[in-house]
Order: sequence, then structure tokens, then C-alpha cells
Amino acid sequence: MPTVVPSQIVAYIDLRMPNARDQQQGKGGAFELAMDHAAIVRGVIELVDRVPPQLIEVDSADFSLLIEAMGQLRNAAEVWSRNDRHHKIGALPARDRLHPLTAIRQIMEKCPDEAALPETVQLKFVSDAGLREVLRRDISAVNQALMNAEWKAATVLAGSVVEALLLDAINTLEGKDPQAINKAITAAMGSKSLTQQPHADRNRWDLAELVPVAEAANLITKNTARQCDLARGFRNLIHPGRSQRLGQVCDRGAALSAAAAVEHVLRDLDVP
Repeated sequence: MPTVVPSQIVAYIDLRMPNARDQQQGKGGAFELAMDHAAIVRGVIELVDRVPPQLIEVDSADFSLLIEAMGQLRNAAEVWSRNDRHHKIGALPARDRLHPLTAIRQIMEKCPDEAALPETVQLKFVSDAGLREVLRRDISAVNQALMNAEWKAATVLAGSVVEALLLDAINTLEGKDPQAINKAITAAMGSKSLTQQPHADRNRWDLAELVPVAEAANLITKNTARQCDLARGFRNLIHPGRSQRLGQVCDRGAALSAAAAVEHVLRDLDVP
């Protein structure tokens, strides 16, 4: 069954019943839906039912309003199924003439189209709340891509997550010890794991710089560094020329290796 995101519901309501948008924007008043609108009502019910629970990010008041509005739509659909043409969907009781469709639209407009699954790791060691939530969503997307056999998507996302986690860890360490990263760079170049001085702008580093520096700074273990190197190699397979030249494809094994690198880094960084 296809997953539906909140913005799709907003678009559907705007297309099929623009009165709801007009009422929400203060450009229109109260309106009613009759049995002739049954297909639209059932369409909204079906779409809302397909939205993953983690995307319904609203407060308790909006959630209660959503339940009430959906109840009105379900009741009407049931009544109309008995061919009762007299029943109509009007404003919600004690809701300032707000129509159920308008309520659903305004609530769906507040909801994100992406969110991490509840079981996704919390990443408490990432200090920036915004970055933490972005990374949680990406990790969740990696796991969902694996379940859906989307090997290339999982590989690319996993590689980007590893990069972001290592960059954040390196920046955090430097905040605690301003000389730690320069020492790690020197050590990595001395061991030849880093072949040249990295760019002064750390945001331009990729795994080729992040992994050896993080290892030299004791942020990750040697085994984790090896797994990250594997992930970097597989991630490069997204380029058709490289994939053809090496005779390799971005398959399940590549995706699992990249996802394993994420897990190794998470284990090393999530310390008291």
C-alpha cells in the first residue's frame, strides 16, 4: 500500500474542494458537503488513513480536532452508503463554523512530509537539535530504503550520515580541545592514512579526510574506520563510469556495508 504524506492531502483537498482552502485563508465562509461529494470524502478518509503516524506531528488540541473532523467524515460516508441523500456535512459544533475538511487541511499543512520512525536512535551526543533531527530522519530513511530494497538510496544516505556524524564529532572535540584536531591531522599524515593536508574549510571534507582524522583523534576505532572506508568505496559506485570500470554495482551488499558503517560510528560516538 503506497504511503501518503500530508502535503498530498492538502493538494488533493485544494483540487477537489477549494472551499476548504478559501475558508482557512479567510476568503470564504461556511459550506456544506452533500451525498454528491461522497467520493471526495472517501478519498480524504483513505488518504489520511495512509499517512504514517510519525508524520502527524501536532499538539494535543490539533490532534483532537483531527479525530473529530475525521469522525464527521466517516459518519457521513456511512450514512451516504445507505443512500440517505438528506445528510450533509456542515461546520463542526462549537468550532467557529470550521468545516471538517478545512480542519483536516490546516492540520495536514502543519505536518512534515518526512520524520524519523519512533524507534530511530536518539543521537543525544549531537548537541545541535536541528542537526540531530535531520540525522535521525536520514537514519530512518536508510532503514526504510533497506526494507524497500532501494540499495542505491540506502548507500548514498548512509554515506552522508557517516560524513555528518564524523564532522560533528570532530567539531565538538575541537570545541573541547582546540589543538586536538591539528594533532590528529599530523598523526594521520604521519601514518599515511591521510595523504595530503586537508582543506582549510572543514565543510569541504569528505570521508577521505573525515575518517582518518576521526580515527587519529580516537573518536572511532580502527575497525570502524575500515568499515567507513568500505562505505566510501561503495558510495562511489553511484557514479556510472566508476561502476562500469570496476564491474561492480550498488547492490544489497553495498547498501548493508554502508548501513553498517553508520552503526559502527554510532556505537563509537555514543559514549557517556
